[in-house]
Amino acid sequence: MAKRKEEKIDYCPQVTSRIILKEIQKELKKTKNSNTNILLSPLSFHAALNMTAVGARGDTLDQMLRFLGVRDIDDLNSKFLNMDNVIESNSNGGPDLSFLNGMWVAYPHEIRDSFKHLAITLYKIEPKIVDFQLREEVAEDVNTWAESASRGLIKDILKPKYITDDTKVLLANALYFKGTWDFDEECTMDRDFYLLNGDKISVPVMTGCDNFTYGSFEGYQVAKIPYEIGKNGDNKDFSMFIFFQMKRMDCLAYWKK
Repeated sequence: MAKRKEEKIDYCPQVTSRIILKEIQKELKKTKNSNTNILLSPLSFHAALNMTAVGARGDTLDQMLRFLGVRDIDDLNSKFLNMDNVIESNSNGGPDLSFLNGMWVAYPHEIRDSFKHLAITLYKIEPKIVDFQLREEVAEDVNTWAESASRGLIKDILKPKYITDDTKVLLANALYFKGTWDFDEECTMDRDFYLLNGDKISVPVMTGCDNFTYGSFEGYQVAKIPYEIGKNGDNKDFSMFIFFQMKRMDCLAYWKK
């Protein structure tokens, strides 16, 4: 019987389909009767998996490469470099972007020179050797890094209780994005918005007339809202894709499909 050829897809959809959607389902179960928002970054998941794969060997490496949909380490690093170049921040008036990685390794483990070189040159991180027995100090260091990397938006990402005797490595990624839409604030209107628990609230909604990319599918619709692009030949084009259901329904039941 011939083996079925595995379909390769881009790295972020790969991570999204196998990790992110499961996380959304878990969060929806916990927050079904609350007003909690869920924010997850496939790009950050992928960055952490990349750094893990670079340090892996043998069967572990082979499995991670298959999961990430790449041929080998060179292919993995090449895709990461291309992605990093795309989101590199600029000062031409476009979206403000920041993509940073962090790594903390348990003492007395040593880091191979080849891995350290790759971490510094490609992933732009300087791995830190720390004593995870000093949980308070390590947590404070990680939180200080997170606050700086997120421009002050994230101040307490790691609690000391999550550092255990089994902790050997901590990997972190911070993705900062701030873009603007070209719309008239005076056209903002109050509209109904439905929460996960079915309650209805009134919220201010951007309103305007323009040509947007739009798609209609079974059970949901998609709209693409582009951000303002930079000047002076900056061709980086970022957009937000908004998915919304045709009619109100149980979100948890919908994501289980």
